[in-house]
Amino acid sequence: LKLLNKSQEHILKLESKRTKSEDIDEEGIAKLEQKIEEEDELSLLAADAIGVLIKTHGPDFLPVFEKLGPRIVEMLHPKRTVTTRKYAIFILDDLFEFIG
Repeated sequence: LKLLNKSQEHILKLESKRTKSEDIDEEGIAKLEQKIEEEDELSLLAADAIGVLIKTHGPDFLPVFEKLGPRIVEMLHPKRTVTTRKYAIFILDDLFEFIG
């Protein structure tokens, strides 16, 4: 989850840089958008990896979830990005679907 959080923080910084900087030309904007896409893909892969752990380990994953649960709930906070909240929901969905 640290990876997800850091990735989302990096996306926020890149988006802020893209919107606040008046000196960036179209090529610079395209590079920033590419970096944002790459970070988003990394976040998706991290959320998918957690989902795979849930699917493959089933109830044996619960002790791990006890430690991760508060962080996942924190990711659902309205001040977090929509993408961060979306990934938290993906993880919780897998938890409910495969563990119950």
